[in-house]
Amino acid sequence: MQTRDDLIRKAKAAGLTEVRIAQLTGHSRNTVRAALGHKSK
Repeated sequence: MQTRDDLIRKAKAAGLTEVRIAQLTGHSRNTVRAALGHKSK
C-alpha cells in the first residue's frame, strides 16, 4: 500500500489532477484523496 501512495503523491506533484490519477491507476477518487492525505468530512 505504501508504494501505491508514493506513486499517487508523485503523480500529483507532477501536476496530474486527482481525477486523472484515479483514471490512470484504476483506484477510486476516494482512494486517491486518502493517499494524498485529504481528510474526509
